[in-house]
Amino acid sequence: MKFSLLVQDDVLVLRLYGLFNHRTAKKILKLLRQGRIHSYSKVTFDLSQVSSIDQFGLGIIFLVAHRLKKIGGETYAVNPQPSVREQMTRADLPSMLRIFPNDSQSRSAA
Repeated sequence: MKFSLLVQDDVLVLRLYGLFNHRTAKKILKLLRQGRIHSYSKVTFDLSQVSSIDQFGLGIIFLVAHRLKKIGGETYAVNPQPSVREQMTRADLPSMLRIFPNDSQSRSAA
């Protein structure tokens, strides 16, 4: 699993590729601990290239969404594959963040 970070219009975008599992979750958790994610009030997880997500990946999305919600920030998920979206729904993530079928919708909401 690879990921990249980029900033678009003051929104931090985490673009993920492949399996969002414990290995990737550890890397993103390290960024959280370094404060590289919390300096943004809006974070978007671009999941368009994620083929599968496990409980660790879901946990990281929840953690980011929870922390941002506490400070009045927002978290978005964009383009999840149907199986990934289903797992997010089962984990009740839609109560913590907004899920959009494409990036243009998330930008207009931000």
